[in-house]
Amino acid sequence: MGNPDKIRVLLVDDHILYRWGVMGALSQEKSLEVVDEASDGVEAVVKARSLKPDVVLMDLHMPGCDGLEATRKLQEELPDTKILINTVSDTHADLLRALREGAKGYILKSERPEALIQAIKNVMHGGMTVSPSVSSDLWNGSEAGETGLYPMERVGNGTESGQEAVNPKAAQDTATSGFMSHADPDSLVTDADLVISPPLVPTSILRLHKWLQEAGNAMLGRFFTSRSGESVLNVVLRRPLPLLEMLAAQPYVATVTEESYVGGGILGAAEDISRRPSFGEGANASIPKRFRLLLTAV
Repeated sequence: MGNPDKIRVLLVDDHILYRWGVMGALSQEKSLEVVDEASDGVEAVVKARSLKPDVVLMDLHMPGCDGLEATRKLQEELPDTKILINTVSDTHADLLRALREGAKGYILKSERPEALIQAIKNVMHGGMTVSPSVSSDLWNGSEAGETGLYPMERVGNGTESGQEAVNPKAAQDTATSGFMSHADPDSLVTDADLVISPPLVPTSILRLHKWLQEAGNAMLGRFFTSRSGESVLNVVLRRPLPLLEMLAAQPYVATVTEESYVGGGILGAAEDISRRPSFGEGANASIPKRFRLLLTAV
């Protein structure tokens, strides 16, 4: 039996030298325990069944059963085990497929060992970690719909090619008209930091993204983990909206509250607020609002 006070990690990678290197790095962290290693997805599933690790550090592209298939099987059989993808792939499609299969994080092999260790801790405690260099891929327009995660709303009678036409403005107007009719001017927001408390469900994060773009024509910045272990999404709206009220009405938002903005204390030293984009002359355009959300799966 392992130490119950440690996070028990199963390493999965088809390159033995990389596995051993990661094992050496993780062994220096007293809060982690590497319980075993596996060279492919099949071996990973077999060992996870018996060992029941807290976190599986999963390579993506492996011969035979790859990381996506293994993640899907483990989420079906061991839903309490957290899967953290560790890969060289920085492609948009691989990132979204991994989150769709239930991975709680996606970290590149080029990251420093301390970033990997922090990512393991974050997903263990209900957070979600994505390497900064690929986090913007979560917010690339309608591509989430194009991958089959959340199909875009379709309107009209179709086109000559047989495909229905997309009308994002219609969806936007429908989503906001009921709120704008009675909005208090002091409640209007153009710039916000959404602090998302664990546990995080990747599919709810992606639903939130799709709604923000439809309802507020939002420009979404980096999705990252703060020094305190919370996930933060930077949002700039192209028109002022009563964002708190609108977020509270979403079925996947369990709770949302406004908090005092504390600048770098939540975002961390690397985040420079003064360099963030801003649109129009809406309320609080220069000082972002701060909203704390708890999301649920729907």
